[in-house]
Amino acid sequence: AASFPRRYNFSLHGMLKKIVGVFSIDDEVDTGQRSPTIHLNGSAYRAVNPRENFKLVPFALITNAIRYSIEGDIRVNIAERTTTTEVSVESVGPCIEQEEIPLIFGKKMRGRWAVKHSSGTGVGLYLADVIARANGFQINVTSVLNGRFRGSIPLALNRFWFEVPSR
Repeated sequence: AASFPRRYNFSLHGMLKKIVGVFSIDDEVDTGQRSPTIHLNGSAYRAVNPRENFKLVPFALITNAIRYSIEGDIRVNIAERTTTTEVSVESVGPCIEQEEIPLIFGKKMRGRWAVKHSSGTGVGLYLADVIARANGFQINVTSVLNGRFRGSIPLALNRFWFEVPSR
């Protein structure tokens, strides 16, 4: 399914607005926890032409940010480059060690500090990576320590981003 050949043109900015909107719905159940706030920054007017499964990539990155965000503020940024459109998802969460970055895209793999922070299966980033590669791009990651901790877990600004060809 990751390499399903059908492609279609659409507005990446419009798709991101819909995904952010889905996560911004305030359900009336009081969980006792603060709901994440997702900010969509920037705009892009060029169309992209990926495979049908592409939308799972930003969905997985945003879901991942929600799960691991310590502060609850998530930034989804979109910017047009010369021949591409860049999308990034940023949040403060458990640090991803430099040597873990290539490993977290493996099936059932999770970072050392992510495991201590919350439960998970290690499938979301794996699927996002498979779909990204099937669409001809890669997901990049940076994790910059901010000097704070939650218990014994070092916190960092985590940024996941990709660039997709646009017209």
